[in-house]
Amino acid sequence: MEGAESNNGEIAVYPAAVYVPILAGIAVLLNVPPFYWHLRHRNVASSSLILWLILLNLCNVINPIIWHNDNISKWWNGKVLCDIQARLFVGATVGLTGALACIMQGLARVMDTNRAIIAPSKAQRRRQHVLDLLFCWGCPVYLMLVYYIVQPARYCIWGISGCNFVVDNSWPSIWLIFIWPPIFSLIDAYYSGLVIYRLHRHRRQFSRLLQTADTTKSRFLRLFLMTLVLVFGTLPIQFYLFALSLSVPRIPYSWTAVHADWDLVVMIPSGGTLLLDHWVRIVCGYFVFFFFGMGADATEMYRSWLVKLGFAKVFLGLDRRTSSFMGRAPLSSGGSWGSRVGKVFARKSELTATMSSSM
Repeated sequence: MEGAESNNGEIAVYPAAVYVPILAGIAVLLNVPPFYWHLRHRNVASSSLILWLILLNLCNVINPIIWHNDNISKWWNGKVLCDIQARLFVGATVGLTGALACIMQGLARVMDTNRAIIAPSKAQRRRQHVLDLLFCWGCPVYLMLVYYIVQPARYCIWGISGCNFVVDNSWPSIWLIFIWPPIFSLIDAYYSGLVIYRLHRHRRQFSRLLQTADTTKSRFLRLFLMTLVLVFGTLPIQFYLFALSLSVPRIPYSWTAVHADWDLVVMIPSGGTLLLDHWVRIVCGYFVFFFFGMGADATEMYRSWLVKLGFAKVFLGLDRRTSSFMGRAPLSSGGSWGSRVGKVFARKSELTATMSSSM
């Protein structure tokens, strides 16, 4: 039986404590290059989304190694580490959905023909960055602060999953903590629907709108499809968790009662299973790499890194100058799957341009 006592009396390590850190560690490594690219280009929402996933999956690497079985009597109490992680997880409930909302809002703005801005001013860019930071980090920090109002214990520790936050069963918990993730998810869904509507309505002007926004079809569609998958993949989960929180019997709120035993650490055996939301974080990490880390921009960045590390001496094709000298044209971004999807819009745009020029 998994997690049963071994011959020497020690409780065996659960298999999940071995493969979960590996899967999460790979997700972290895969997410670092896309995070660096978006941070370098000052894409606040995209870099914030990836950073949240990196932080959460780092916890998925650390926690199963520390709490790898159900031998609670020998568990570390997790002080300081779990204090940080518990608040990080509270903030992440709106940090991820807030970043998705900012990404979709930006895509909707690109497709807005009534308010298209050719060259946004520094003040406009600054206001947008402030708004993105507010949604991606301001709201999470706010939740971390008000969390103490309904925090009945220091934190809880699950086997394999590790640290997690604990919330009181009073009504203020609903309005302070639980209601915000579904609200942010609804904002995500609204902007997703708005982008889909504008893509359909302005499909003939798609190429011109992207030129105005200084982006490409491949980049736009990759960002849109990734965000769409994450939005509608997490939306049911958010409402399911919210429904579970509502199903718990509510008690009257009392500051004294809530904080009477605040230093309590609740320890819960897992039976060798990882909590569902921890799996979601790992899966989202791989989704982000699939959409962000495999486009033309990312592959060009990987190539430049390999050249700087000296791999061009072994693989001559890495160096663009060497490839051109030897008569080989460098790879273009036109072969990416995002560009091929974009051709659906491109054909209609070219047809419109041809008809306009002939009139």
